[in-house]
Amino acid sequence: MNKHALNSIAVLCICFFFTNGISQDLHLVALDFWLDSVPDSLNYLEKELPEALEAEILNSCNSIKVLERNQHLDVLEEIEYEYNREGIFNDSTINKLNKQIGANSALIGKVKHRAGEVRIDIKVVKIETGERQFQGYSIANINDLQSFSQIALNMRELSQNLCHHFQPSQSIPDFEVEYPQNQQRLPANQVITAYGTHSISLEENVWAVLGDTYGNFYLQNPPVQLRNERWSCTGIRPGNGIIEINFVRVTNAGHMSFQNKVSNSDFGAFTNLPSGSEIISKVYINVE
Repeated sequence: MNKHALNSIAVLCICFFFTNGISQDLHLVALDFWLDSVPDSLNYLEKELPEALEAEILNSCNSIKVLERNQHLDVLEEIEYEYNREGIFNDSTINKLNKQIGANSALIGKVKHRAGEVRIDIKVVKIETGERQFQGYSIANINDLQSFSQIALNMRELSQNLCHHFQPSQSIPDFEVEYPQNQQRLPANQVITAYGTHSISLEENVWAVLGDTYGNFYLQNPPVQLRNERWSCTGIRPGNGIIEINFVRVTNAGHMSFQNKVSNSDFGAFTNLPSGSEIISKVYINVE
């Protein structure tokens, strides 16, 4: 067992919107991150990373609440000891998490160092079943993790992807999707055209970006075509593992960044949207 497995846990509550339209609170236990092949000089990451991630999640998602944990410290330390020893949440752990703390999911992180690079992996799993609900990663140079402000920047990318994943599958009023419908079944790799109505400026730049279960993005080309009150987007090709279509409003700089990707045939996978981007609509799909 890795000697750097920790005993500090924070409890979060995220409002999770299920794809069938029924909303339910997702109570998330955030364990301190595991350190794998990490030098002693980086031991501070075990606490700094999850703390920074929690702060960034709070800034990225208005539905998050941080729950009081001081009254559960003894229980939480015992839970993490059991998990670190067995690698799973056993029946005893599940009972304590559910009944004593009220958690039903866990945020687990792992940090691996190799040749000056640090890879940070996170995943959210259901405690009772072990089902993975979200997975993402970030890669940083070791020199970029020397201060809290630098750590916060790296965690911001992960938190944005996590929050986007758990956002409601609903359109904002000024950009409605008529096709495809939420939870519609689509054949893998079949090219589709999405369309709907809008009331945004014709000068806006909007692109379709596919999302998968790991939190990766895949750019689709050409961008959304905006006309008077109607919009359409051709050339969307959802493949296996794709679970959502994001319609992303980007700045002029973001638009140029996406155009450069298209020029270089660089459509994905990438983990971060351009700075200043906004997902203005999201559709969850089932790819067969």
